[in-house]
Amino acid sequence: MKDNNKIWTVIEIIRWGTGYFQEKGIDSPRLTIELLLCEILHCDRISLYRNFEKPITKNELVKLKDFIKRRINREPLQFILGKTKFYDVELYVNQSSIIPRPETELLVNNACKIIKDNSQIKKILDIGTGSGCISVSLAKKFPQIKIKAIDINPASLRLAEENAKYNSVKNIVFLEFDILKNSPDEKFDMILSNPPYISQKEYQMLEPEVLNYEPKEALTDDGDGLTFYRRFSEMFKEILNPEAFFLLEIAYNQSDEVLKIFEPKGYNIYFIKDWNNTNRIVVGQLDNK
Repeated sequence: MKDNNKIWTVIEIIRWGTGYFQEKGIDSPRLTIELLLCEILHCDRISLYRNFEKPITKNELVKLKDFIKRRINREPLQFILGKTKFYDVELYVNQSSIIPRPETELLVNNACKIIKDNSQIKKILDIGTGSGCISVSLAKKFPQIKIKAIDINPASLRLAEENAKYNSVKNIVFLEFDILKNSPDEKFDMILSNPPYISQKEYQMLEPEVLNYEPKEALTDDGDGLTFYRRFSEMFKEILNPEAFFLLEIAYNQSDEVLKIFEPKGYNIYFIKDWNNTNRIVVGQLDNK
């Protein structure tokens, strides 16, 4: 793209961008250039190919070059676009919160199944709401349920509130709250959380997109990755209603340790596997027998 006088068409940009991103080691190079083009041209991917001979204006090209530079600097594509799809909603994303991931969609999907099968679930707590991805997805699907979403980061809460408004959900209360220092003074029928579970050792090995752009405090506890599960095992006994459920996302290698944390404290738990056949979601209830 060094020739400033050249008139680029959509298909030429796609071909050039795919090769350039591939050369720079960027994941999904063709999809990346397509999504950047869609953002600039305000269209969907199908429209790109319906109008593949459309010329790109100079202003569009300037904006595209900026996007490409940001991606080459390993800024996540979602942050460049400012939005991402999650479960059945669209969400704003920024660097105040981690980018919602497929594992968390797995948590939401299983929470939905449990809610459908248990009509007594009327009140949910979302711990460490971040972008609000869990709360907003559930609030949209179950408008009759009251959800409290808490986070220690005010900027994350502002993002989550924006996502609630964007998706027209009104059954969420957002609250700044430090769960490691305080306990809620009410009980819930379901508790959900995707806590900071990456160990300090593994955090250092994450890819640049995560290390340089996503908030550290939402990813790691600066310890062994189990701090929040220990806290939850003590606290949940006080804030779960009888027959209530909790669903927690865990790291790919934590299920044995999580089992050791919860079972001796009087919880019945089981694990849900992800697409790699790895335990990634822990589901539990108090043993009321």
